[in-house]
Amino acid sequence: MPSTQQRQPPAYRLLAGDELGVLRAVEVPAGPKWSEAALAQKWGEADKNKAITCICCTHGSTHSGTREQAQICCVPPASAAPIVAVGRKGRRVDILDAATGASQATMTVAASSSSRTSANQVHIAAVAFVGPAETRSVQQRV
Repeated sequence: MPSTQQRQPPAYRLLAGDELGVLRAVEVPAGPKWSEAALAQKWGEADKNKAITCICCTHGSTHSGTREQAQICCVPPASAAPIVAVGRKGRRVDILDAATGASQATMTVAASSSSRTSANQVHIAAVAFVGPAETRSVQQRV
């Protein structure tokens, strides 16, 4: 008789973005077993015009790397409906479901009227969720 093992929920789910605009979800098994972390999902297609410049989570924490490294967001899997804001090159911000990568909203931040630079030269430097006390957010610039 085959054994039916249920998959344990991961201890952590890390969301990492890069300069090509791809967002990756890496899961760390319960324990946590950091050495067994593995890619679980990948969202988006490589496009330098959609480079990820910053990430903000509604739950968990954010850790920034150097400009050459990825921006990483750590979302506890048990979090209730976590969402992530992804700042991109060209003043674009995508709001995604942190568990599925499903798009919740997309917006373009208006440039200042005195700006003489093109839209692709202006980048989102930080995003933050501001709201109820139970919503935690940390902002970081890559």
